[in-house]
Amino acid sequence: MYTAGVPRGSLLGPVLFLLYVADVIELVKECGLIPHAFADDLQIYGHSFSADTHELVSRMTTCIERVRCMDGQ
Repeated sequence: MYTAGVPRGSLLGPVLFLLYVADVIELVKECGLIPHAFADDLQIYGHSFSADTHELVSRMTTCIERVRCMDGQ
């Protein structure tokens, strides 16, 4: 039996998830990336020309490190 969380199929589940990840979504936008949140899933997108792939990877790496630092707050 679970002692925490939101029951599967709950009407509040998606809303609570979005509240939980709201700060992460803003951080992703600050990094110049595109967040897509739906139900219990968060995806991050970035676009670049093939010549600029290294810069995109650098932005994604920086974003991941910033999210990791948020965990310790």
